[in-house]
Amino acid sequence: MSSGHMVRVIRTDTGESWDTIRDAASGLGVSLSCLGKARAKSKTSVCGIPIRFLETRINRNAKIVREIETGELYPSATDAAAAIGVEQPDMCNAIKTGRRIHGKRFVYAQ
Repeated sequence: MSSGHMVRVIRTDTGESWDTIRDAASGLGVSLSCLGKARAKSKTSVCGIPIRFLETRINRNAKIVREIETGELYPSATDAAAAIGVEQPDMCNAIKTGRRIHGKRFVYAQ
């Protein structure tokens, strides 16, 4: 597996996620070109399915983070921290201690 640029696709209503656009297209039952065009245009839904694209790099040591209340998934604590506007060490500390950060609770999903 390469260590280059990757895109994670997240279905925001269920929290399902895929590591590649190809896997997401298969999992969502939509065409690869439809999903690719949605990414290029920064759309938030495809065929009525709410989605989100996360630009990421593969990090074999990164742990997926889940927000408890919504079930939303992030590829790492760094991405979760950026999404709510906090520093990464603060996010990691909140995950480890179980405390809320910006009113939300996060856990490692793996």
